[in-house]
Amino acid sequence: MSAKKVKGVNKQREGSSKGCDLSSIYSRLHRINGQVLAVERMLKGKHDCSKVLQQLIAARRALDQVAILILENEAEDCFKSTQSVKAMKNLEKIVTTLFKTV
Repeated sequence: MSAKKVKGVNKQREGSSKGCDLSSIYSRLHRINGQVLAVERMLKGKHDCSKVLQQLIAARRALDQVAILILENEAEDCFKSTQSVKAMKNLEKIVTTLFKTV
């Protein structure tokens, strides 16, 4: 898969190690896919329920992080005209809070 630029998901934020380019997102999704496949193997192998649930929770958190990356980048594009350090920190706080409640 190539790292094509798509509106809202093509830039890495300055000063951020998170990144939001498509290659980063594809890489994260590939790891999540591996986690889900591992869960399937665990279920077929009749592994302990608590270990299966632990893997499902980890996959969900990873998927939430992908959504946060995409949403933050999209929101940044929307608010670019009024971008300030304080406004961006507030936006990051709102996005993080939003996904903590999901």
